[in-house]
Amino acid sequence: MKHILSLTILTIGGLLLSSLSAEVVEAWTFSEADGTLMDATYSDQGNMLCPQTRPTLILRNGRVEFVSDGVTDGVFLINPFSGEPITSGVYELSWTYVSAAFVKTMEVDGSANVGFDFRDTKDTRYKGSDDGLLGGVRLRYEGKHIMIQYQSANEEKFETIASMDRVVLPEPLRVRIRYDLDNSGQPGSMQVFLKLGEEDEINPVTDAKIPEGAVLDGYRILQQMTNGGTNWQIGDVVAVDNFTLSKAE
Repeated sequence: MKHILSLTILTIGGLLLSSLSAEVVEAWTFSEADGTLMDATYSDQGNMLCPQTRPTLILRNGRVEFVSDGVTDGVFLINPFSGEPITSGVYELSWTYVSAAFVKTMEVDGSANVGFDFRDTKDTRYKGSDDGLLGGVRLRYEGKHIMIQYQSANEEKFETIASMDRVVLPEPLRVRIRYDLDNSGQPGSMQVFLKLGEEDEINPVTDAKIPEGAVLDGYRILQQMTNGGTNWQIGDVVAVDNFTLSKAE
């Protein structure tokens, strides 16, 4: 079940659900020095965030900042997790949008996207058509609204599941995606949870599906600045922290 949520006033249309305890498998806390690029940004398992760098992703103040440089059109970078491919069990991916501001992009009636999706990378080709999508979540700015959107493998495009009438994110927003690999192919094998500031966590996506027999072993960084008709302006920033893979208990 999917619901459009007004996070500005927290009108809850989804379920309230406490986060289950989980065992961290791999985490990026972005503790390197300011200015560190992605190929020198490591997880607690020694895995770089991405083997390639882009000038629109850089570490600052203990988080990774996504910006526009006025040149790069988009970033689509795939990297595996450090361990063996995950074939069974219930796993969660989480990260926090610490801040987001689109004041300059608003002035030109622009738009922007930034987020992550998760993959079965065994047959992945760079920018290929068969890259094993399980599903993902992105933050989108458009029309004076900050939106949270999700896409699962059986859906052709991202769908909005939360929206706030803001150009600046009012509080940190935590995203948590749960994949149930034991029930792949079934409704509910992908769920999405959101938590704004100190408010209760909500569960706006309860019945999405990952492909039958899906394997979780990688992720893709998604950032669109002019790609796909976006128009992210120089000076606007989205900051992300605590990118984490966990095993649910």
